[in-house]
Amino acid sequence: MSPIGTAGLFRATMIHTMNALRENSDLLLSTMDVFIKEPLMEWMVSISNLFFVLFFNQNSLIGTCT
Repeated sequence: MSPIGTAGLFRATMIHTMNALRENSDLLLSTMDVFIKEPLMEWMVSISNLFFVLFFNQNSLIGTCT
């Protein structure tokens, strides 16, 4: 940290941030709930796996034709 340790601007900012999070915890939890229950992340993994399978199979087919 700085020569003054954790006192000063850093401490005041963290206190303000924690108070804001405590006062709006329902908003924070509902926002995070979307990320937990979002199925799109699972779809992205399966699509990326499909892309790699198709990409490598296409490259192996191209290599056998030449």
